[in-house]
Amino acid sequence: MARRVKVILYGLFPTVYFTASPCCRLPTPEVEHGEEQISEYPWWMVHDLMQAAEIARRLSKYGRRVKVDLVSADSLKGIWISLRYGLRGEPSAIVDDWVFKGPSLDPDSVEEFVRNLLQR
Repeated sequence: MARRVKVILYGLFPTVYFTASPCCRLPTPEVEHGEEQISEYPWWMVHDLMQAAEIARRLSKYGRRVKVDLVSADSLKGIWISLRYGLRGEPSAIVDDWVFKGPSLDPDSVEEFVRNLLQR
């Protein structure tokens, strides 16, 4: 059986995203909701969502071998994940219990790590 990688994209994301779009698609917010709705949120929140969307877009090419979950920091699941991994609200990607945050939270490094896991 082929290996399946679980990826959790964690951050404080705009609520409008969760009410209008399924998290498995993760389109760019500007296309899905329009500039006027996204512009109401702080720049850093939009940046975090854009970064998560870019990571998810890159990982979508691996199909069902990679499961991506988008978890907002202000949800109960988000609080539990923050405590479990010591995230303290910082945007992060958790790939099979490996945490990427800060400078290491780069779409290139996350994709490369996932690719290496899939090749095992």
